[in-house]
Amino acid sequence: MDKFNNILVVLEANSDTQPALERARHFAESNNQCSITVRLGALSRKNQVTQGSDTEEAFNELLKKNCIDYISPFIEPLKAKGIEVNISLGWGEQPFEGIIRKALEIGAQLVIKSSKLHSKIKNLLFTPTDWHLLRKCPVPVLLVHSSKPEKPKHILAAVSSVSIDDEHLELDHKVIEHAVSLGKMFQAQVKLINAYSAVPLGISLDGAGIYQDEYLAELQKQHHQKTLLLAKKYGIEEDSVETRQGEAHTVICEYANEKAIDLVILGTVARQGLTGILIGNTVEQILDDLECAVLTLKQDNFECPYSEEKDD
Repeated sequence: MDKFNNILVVLEANSDTQPALERARHFAESNNQCSITVRLGALSRKNQVTQGSDTEEAFNELLKKNCIDYISPFIEPLKAKGIEVNISLGWGEQPFEGIIRKALEIGAQLVIKSSKLHSKIKNLLFTPTDWHLLRKCPVPVLLVHSSKPEKPKHILAAVSSVSIDDEHLELDHKVIEHAVSLGKMFQAQVKLINAYSAVPLGISLDGAGIYQDEYLAELQKQHHQKTLLLAKKYGIEEDSVETRQGEAHTVICEYANEKAIDLVILGTVARQGLTGILIGNTVEQILDDLECAVLTLKQDNFECPYSEEKDD
């Protein structure tokens, strides 16, 4: 994969900290060609003034000034280090649409946004904007939270060693490529996880699946060998590869928590209609239980529903 030379950061309004911007700084410090564009996640002028009036122009100027005054203290330390930072002020009823359009307009290679950490269940609390970005943004989306602003030390690539089609296989390779590249960038350890489901040999009278120990052992062996072959292509050590039977979201979350993973990289095959909803639900199950940053990637042929029109 290419380095992330162009990053769009979605800032949080009314916040004393900006973990997404802090993570972008990590990328810029590791790559002196990196430029950052910052944008507020929610900014709307709907129903505030009469369109086309003198009041609207005055209101827009005041809103622009207030936004710049709010953003400037966060970006000045980065500029002082020689990092290129630009401000994007967008208007619209749907924040995620403005974010996606801006990402396309500037040719962003990564979108970073922070998500709140739920105090009771200790997982990321995703907003509607987060979910729309995960489903519709063609650019890789990195979601981080304020409790872990440090550079990642342990990165987990989640793949399937037995992909059901070429689309999934290409996405698996894309996930590993990003994991290895980011591992080198941040000097982090890269691990690979593959979750698979065992098909029962039969059904018992009580409706439970029937399995044989020999069958399960052989299936585990086959999946692990294929996972090792996939890892070997990218120089990932054998002791950093794990293959487990079970539902993908359960396996990935359990392993990430066991190994204190800082960043999980997932591939999402985005489709329209019922298939897209079901695939989205699977990813959402994984994200709901993770306690770390999440980077989601889409297939190269993903069709974005939004044009590259300017919204500023």
